[in-house]
Amino acid sequence: MYLQVVLLQQPIGKTQTLTLSSTEVGNRTKLFAVIKMYNLQTIAVLRFGIDNIVITQKLSACATTVTATLTKGDVARPTLTLPANLSVICSAPTASATISSWIASAVATSTCGTATVTHNHVAPANLCNVSGNAVSVTFTTTDAFGNVTTGTRVITFGTMTLTVTPTALSVPNGATGGTTSSVVPNITLGGVASPSTNSVTITFSGLPTGVTSTTGGRLVVAPNTPAGTHTITYRVCETAGNNNCKTVNTIFGNRRGNPYCRYRNLYSEHYYSNSSTRCDR
Repeated sequence: MYLQVVLLQQPIGKTQTLTLSSTEVGNRTKLFAVIKMYNLQTIAVLRFGIDNIVITQKLSACATTVTATLTKGDVARPTLTLPANLSVICSAPTASATISSWIASAVATSTCGTATVTHNHVAPANLCNVSGNAVSVTFTTTDAFGNVTTGTRVITFGTMTLTVTPTALSVPNGATGGTTSSVVPNITLGGVASPSTNSVTITFSGLPTGVTSTTGGRLVVAPNTPAGTHTITYRVCETAGNNNCKTVNTIFGNRRGNPYCRYRNLYSEHYYSNSSTRCDR
């Protein structure tokens, strides 16, 4: 701030008081003054400058204290150290605990005071039913000066690897009916063969008349069901959801119990007897 002061032959030892308005002072702590001193006898003008004049605030007669706010503008922002993006199997029993530990691993540091970490993650009600199979998590830290630092990471919800090998099914005698073997032994879920039927659902389609299915992956043939070979379909899904399913086609064979008939080939179109009598009806 520049200030010009005019002194007119002040007596020795006289103090010249300058009064500045609050607007003139503003947030300044120092000013530079140019002083002109007139000698009325010689009409001479002496000009000299004085700097580093400290501005002081004088309290009014009824004031006992004054409050000042000091602001340091170059305080470093707090830093966030975040974990890498996370991928979890949605149906895993430990999935929720894994996510909690992952969130807790985020760390904030501040050069001035303590910085804490907050986040906006809300656990989905069903980890296997998340839109897009992923969520974004935003981490935030704020220091004592109000400086804010944010960072975002992604949690991806995956499914167990499901492998289904087609299983041919048959009953030895359609006249008396019966139950086939199960397709479950040829199913693998998350590296586990023959998973529990609590872990997967099995749905058959294209079954001929007289044939029904069980939840255990078997077919039940009613007595006197016509003999024949049929292409059928079954779909295996992880019960946890997330549309983790596989659909396969296979062959179902039902033959008569005629002693003159033989089972030629499960994948052939018909069954024949040695005398060329058809055994598929």
